[in-house]
Amino acid sequence: MSPLPRTLNVAEVTTVSSRIQDVFSSSLEWFVYRTWTPTTETAERLALSMLSKMQKGRLTINVLTSSESHAHTFGVPTDIQVPEDEPVAEFVVRSPAFWLRLISSGSLGFAEAFMYGDVDITNQDMFAVFNLYIINKSYLTTSSSIPRALTNPLAYYLVTLPQAWLNTSAQLANTSNTRSNVAAHYDISNDMFATFLSTDMTYSCGVSTKAELEMFDLNLNQLVGPLFESQLRKLRLIISKANIETGHRVLEVGTAAQTTGCKVDTLTLSSEQAALARERIHAAGLDDLVTVHLFDYRLAPLQFDPPAPGSSDEKGVSWRGLFDRFVAIEMVEHVGKDFLPEFFHTVGQCLKPKGHDAVGVIQLSTLPEARMPNYINDVEFIQKWLFPGCFVPSVTQLVSALEAGTTGDLIIDSILNIGNHYGPTLRAWRERFEDKFDVPGGIRNTLLQRYPDLDEDAVEVFCRKWLYFYIYSEFGFTEKLVGVHILRFTREGNKAVGYVPDV
Repeated sequence: MSPLPRTLNVAEVTTVSSRIQDVFSSSLEWFVYRTWTPTTETAERLALSMLSKMQKGRLTINVLTSSESHAHTFGVPTDIQVPEDEPVAEFVVRSPAFWLRLISSGSLGFAEAFMYGDVDITNQDMFAVFNLYIINKSYLTTSSSIPRALTNPLAYYLVTLPQAWLNTSAQLANTSNTRSNVAAHYDISNDMFATFLSTDMTYSCGVSTKAELEMFDLNLNQLVGPLFESQLRKLRLIISKANIETGHRVLEVGTAAQTTGCKVDTLTLSSEQAALARERIHAAGLDDLVTVHLFDYRLAPLQFDPPAPGSSDEKGVSWRGLFDRFVAIEMVEHVGKDFLPEFFHTVGQCLKPKGHDAVGVIQLSTLPEARMPNYINDVEFIQKWLFPGCFVPSVTQLVSALEAGTTGDLIIDSILNIGNHYGPTLRAWRERFEDKFDVPGGIRNTLLQRYPDLDEDAVEVFCRKWLYFYIYSEFGFTEKLVGVHILRFTREGNKAVGYVPDV
């Protein structure tokens, strides 16, 4: 049996989690194709037993492997009409590896089965499968509750322990690992990101108009509203929330914001992102206003402006207490759970002290508090495959971390949730990604040229990974399982902070 196709994150960058993923993928492949391990027949029986508990909607699984051909139907029987408000889905199982992935890793296993071609499913059926899982979740038995006696004990531990290690290592966000984690996603290729982002290359949730949101329907595979305009609308909202004015000194982490006559120092850990930003800044004639720095945000309080010409000050001006404004757009997710207080402590050190008009604004994905225990203990698809080391916090955790990191010196001034706007953004990215993947000079050709040791199978896995990311994320934000919050914070007693209308 040939090995699993190589998966691509980025050349020459290895994270702790990617090493563990190699171990897991190899061990799983070994289990699937060796007879002494938990057999795929046993895994299939366990999975079918679990799925038989479905009560809402209908799921049809067509098994078409080299050794068998049959179908299973779950939920509402075929001789009964499915209620209009309940989803109907079907997919094809191409490899018996699917059952072992599903039993050993649950929803993550389903994602990886799709990535590796063990399952074929349309985009719309994928949305329906996610919906079926949500409405039947209380009826289904999770893989963690499957008695270990039903499987080979040694295989059970060898399959599940790498996931446990991954869960720990993926959260490592110290300064030595964070850059590798960020590079594993953002350093793939500017050319690839340019195929699905708008011309401004903004890689975060846009803001749609009310009419566009009303048009948006998860069951309609269509674009809604110009992507570029939605990103500009979002950037203007952030600028308004932060009340950025000409003459302000702004510290921005993530290299995502625009300038409005203020002086901006922007930090990134992606060398590709830094190079493109510097190129665009120079082309726009903004070299004297915007400076791109390639270092970790935790080093910001240790920085100094270069001494002024003729100055006797050898060090220059310290960044501590220097900045009027702080902005981070969808960067805080890379900080890590245990480092959130340190993040806000660093921001507090860089913003001007009490008595000055100092304001910070962050935009980030958030989880409902009720989902946090499972999220912390499980390995999630995006953590493992798209953003190694990421952690999506709850609003409660953010507020607590702000208080802990600044000992109350920074306080929340306003909170806004724009999560319902991410669905249209993600759909636009997916449509562009699919349209540009196989065209001449498109994503496939770009990947094969940049990484000549890749084969077509690996590129196909890469494509499926991103498609799953888009659909999975669009469903989560549209169904309000995930949010996007904009938080504004400032020093106590700052009367200069004005009211900004919400979207």
